[in-house]
Amino acid sequence: MMLRKALPADMDRVNNIYKQIEFLPSVYEKEYVAVAEEGNNLFGVGRLITLADDSYELGGMYVDESLRGKGIARAIVMHLLQQAPEGRTVYCIPFAHLEGFYKSCGFGDAEISDALPAEIKQKIGYCNQTFAAKTLLLKLIR
Repeated sequence: MMLRKALPADMDRVNNIYKQIEFLPSVYEKEYVAVAEEGNNLFGVGRLITLADDSYELGGMYVDESLRGKGIARAIVMHLLQQAPEGRTVYCIPFAHLEGFYKSCGFGDAEISDALPAEIKQKIGYCNQTFAAKTLLLKLIR
């Protein structure tokens, strides 16, 4: 498996995956997108989005169903977290059934409040309207 930063040429494949799973599309210039691949087979993706207040959102995590449980998602998360500067808040809005996984990666519970970045509030609203599965708000504990 090769894990690397996505190239502009990868973005059609990345956004096709996101479209299939109803995730918002990635904007290459505003995000650090990581891809996991073998040969020309892209089977994992995730992104780190810089927010207006210099905090970050880790999201867009996807690993092909046939390859889940092999540590690929954890490798993508750890790779993305290395891109966030120390001392900055990193939010994550995962599906509730993935809470244990994200907490094992260093995330903890976060409160929904007026102090949250606007982008996080908007994303929570999008998730609540789009997905039947419950989502959580977590933030990285460093």
